[in-house]
Amino acid sequence: MVAMGAVPDAATDFEALFQAYYQRLCRIFGAFSEALLRIVGLNHADARQFASQLAATPVWLFPIEPDEVVQMRQVNLRTGPGTLLQGFDEDGKIVRVTLLWSTPDRLYLISAGTSDEVVIAAANSIQ
Repeated sequence: MVAMGAVPDAATDFEALFQAYYQRLCRIFGAFSEALLRIVGLNHADARQFASQLAATPVWLFPIEPDEVVQMRQVNLRTGPGTLLQGFDEDGKIVRVTLLWSTPDRLYLISAGTSDEVVIAAANSIQ
């Protein structure tokens, strides 16, 4: 029952529902990532640490083709940690750099055919 004069805010309700769903999805993804990392050989502590980073910045948002050769690592940004993905051509040359990071209210992704330094500088320039 809604009190007289109180009007439910559909946008706030949707945002709260979305945030709860997103956080639950990230927790599930983190647990799945930890199990997968253990299967491929990481020890328990490293798998848990890396999985928690993956849950904070979900790499499933990265545009990776099945036949792509990539390398992934964590980088430190002005706003906190980010996940950097480098895509390579058949000669081992970096052809694309993608960076994913989040803040409490936003999720960011930059992908460009440039250097790590340029992408990191661009991320650090976002207010």
